[in-house]
Amino acid sequence: MLLLSVFLILFTWASAAASTGEGVTAFQQGDYQKAADAFAEAEQKSPENQRLVFNHGAALAASGKIEEAIEILRKSAVAKEADVASKSLALLGGIAVDRAKQLLSEKPEETPYKKRLEVLDQLRAAEKYYAESLIVKPPESGQPETVRMNLEQIRAWKNRIQAEWDSVDRSQKRSDKIAERLEWFENWEKTVKDSILQTNEIPNSPKKFQMLYETAREQDKLSEEIAVLQNEFQQKQDDNEISEQERQEIEMLLQELERIRDLTGNVGKSLRQFQNEKAAETANEASNQMNRLRLNLSPFEVIVQEAEKKQAKLCDLNPASGNESSEPLDSAEQTREEQLVADWMPLMVFRAKQGLQGIEAGHAADPNQPDKINALRESMNLAVQYGSEIQTVAEDASRLLAEKKPDEAFPKQKQALEWLREILKPLQQQQQNQPQNQQQDSNQSQNQQQNNQQQQQNQEQQQKQNQQQNNQEQKQDQEQQQKQEQQQKQDENQDNPTEPNPSESKPEQQKNDLASQEKQEEIEKAERMLRQVKRRQQEANEKREKVRALLMQAVPVEKDW
Repeated sequence: MLLLSVFLILFTWASAAASTGEGVTAFQQGDYQKAADAFAEAEQKSPENQRLVFNHGAALAASGKIEEAIEILRKSAVAKEADVASKSLALLGGIAVDRAKQLLSEKPEETPYKKRLEVLDQLRAAEKYYAESLIVKPPESGQPETVRMNLEQIRAWKNRIQAEWDSVDRSQKRSDKIAERLEWFENWEKTVKDSILQTNEIPNSPKKFQMLYETAREQDKLSEEIAVLQNEFQQKQDDNEISEQERQEIEMLLQELERIRDLTGNVGKSLRQFQNEKAAETANEASNQMNRLRLNLSPFEVIVQEAEKKQAKLCDLNPASGNESSEPLDSAEQTREEQLVADWMPLMVFRAKQGLQGIEAGHAADPNQPDKINALRESMNLAVQYGSEIQTVAEDASRLLAEKKPDEAFPKQKQALEWLREILKPLQQQQQNQPQNQQQDSNQSQNQQQNNQQQQQNQEQQQKQNQQQNNQEQKQDQEQQQKQEQQQKQDENQDNPTEPNPSESKPEQQKNDLASQEKQEEIEKAERMLRQVKRRQQEANEKREKVRALLMQAVPVEKDW
């Protein structure tokens, strides 16, 4: 083990001193606590001797008292003697590595996300300590090759384990639904674009180039994931059991994915050439292409719902609305999002006409639900009626936003939202008001279940009342018995009034126990609520940490000594 090898080297420094002989012997015999005590005593006699400080910290580390060892080793790490400082730093690096290993799960790829961050923090600390150890005492001055080997191994291990975690996370996000995969790609590309825009605010510096390099690596991962999806559809296309129409649809999908992959590849190239503006524009185009492809594969209802949701958000973001958004978008982003709504309208109208033709031809998806078909027909007719007008006002609003005229854009944005909500209204009403005959059919079984549940609840309530009554009677009996015993003891103790009566404190003790129980129940309830909040915030935290890691992760280097 690294730590033990360092210890054995270090003790040769003080073996000639009689005051530390006991510590050396104890350490060699495996009694690390005794060795630590001996070195601590020697350190008090010679506080200027940094070698004794190091020996003390090393013995504490071997005994398992890591926090105490770190505190002492940090003192010897700034010693004037280069060999003492170098070995102290190397030992601190070894401690950080051991801590990282302890944080890992039995299967490293199953390590929870929060612990992954702690593992990486420890490995980065180990890198720092090893690198500083080599700076204090370079290899050519007698530094053992072990420290340099450890530094290289830690860097390789960190890169490998990060790659494994990334691979596991990506495989878990691969949904069987193509629309969900494309939405994942779209959000991923938006994160890359946001990272690029953040680097524009930083002046040219090594830090900025490092951030661009890491952003390019993230873009490469997205390109790889698109290739995985292409390969999946290529395998489906090679299946002899699919129809010719399905094969043609897959071919069109593969062509679109290839265009998107070319765009993401160009983003990475522009980043490596430090062409930030070009990279951001290409990333924006790639995100739009992913969005269009996803909506092309979505039904009419999804297109209308997403358009209404996005338009409502854009109205809230406009300063003329009087609403304050917690996540404001700049004018360029609002312009792009408004234009995106306009671009969706031709597709919405096409899907509506296609759906109306299917309904008239008797090819409705749910022929046994006439109310749902009627709602779809009404909504689709409204989409055909208002689609082109929504496209016009949305384009006008986008142009006005680009011209920095949000006050003039707001009425047009609001008009587009009103029309979209008018189109969506029949679908919402149909969902709220289910067909009466369907309710009657389903209500029979529901009523039976409700009756059974009511009977069961009545029985449980009756049992609970009986139990409460029994408990109350028992409690009254116990209180009566306690009163009788208390009265009897008071009568017996009349001749000795100074003798304490323990029964007098029982009611007070019972009140305290009850209050303690109620307090514990409140604490458990609060903990349950806290766990729910943490689960809801986990996804948001993961996204924030991903951006943070993307922006702050150091560029790996081969040598720095």
